[in-house]
Amino acid sequence: MLALRLPMLSDTAWLLWVAKRSLHGAVVYRDIVQMNPPLSHWLHVPPVLLSELTGWPVKPIFVGMVVIWSAACVALALEIWRRWPNPQLPTVPAAVAAGLVVVALPGPFFGQREQFILAGAVQWLVLLAVRSEGVHVPVSLSLAAAGAVALSIALKPFYIGWWAAGPVLWWRWSRASAQPVTVFWRWPAFWAVPGLGTLYLAAVRHTAYPAFLQASAGLYWRYFHRPWWFVAAGN
Repeated sequence: MLALRLPMLSDTAWLLWVAKRSLHGAVVYRDIVQMNPPLSHWLHVPPVLLSELTGWPVKPIFVGMVVIWSAACVALALEIWRRWPNPQLPTVPAAVAAGLVVVALPGPFFGQREQFILAGAVQWLVLLAVRSEGVHVPVSLSLAAAGAVALSIALKPFYIGWWAAGPVLWWRWSRASAQPVTVFWRWPAFWAVPGLGTLYLAAVRHTAYPAFLQASAGLYWRYFHRPWWFVAAGN
């Protein structure tokens, strides 16, 4: 696989190193100046931990994790897609297109947070498209897609627009089909996203606040002249 042959990007290598240091007792935002939101290095703890437990190199483990996450997201998107009675694109071409977008499109940026975000957004956008046509999707599939997009937003919160796109699509469908807009507000998956976001903020509050804003955001402002909310959004 090409990702195994190419050198690991500095951003990815840095987050893996931060994850390893945190496993060995370092306190992120105190012992390590890390300007990314906490989930950025939390996400890299599992491959580092597995590497230390098995003695395998961390790079192939991390690549495997990215591939598994991408494949799971594509599979979920296709499972939702199959619920559509008359899709614009047959299932097989849709699967190929989704796979190329999630795995091949990142190219040399394989393993970056943006790839996790892209994979997490695919099934959410498919879910919104299918639901905007009035197609029923099982709650389990909807909540799984909500969890994936919640992870994407937690990695870089300015992607909250993907979640906010829900009311827009429902509003358009409501106008086209003469269905009441209030139906949208009874959709559990939509509210699951801010619910998961609240749990994440509670975890950040317990483990990384106020050090994240005091150390990282302050340093970011000093060198890049960006405000604290710009840092908190994942830039």
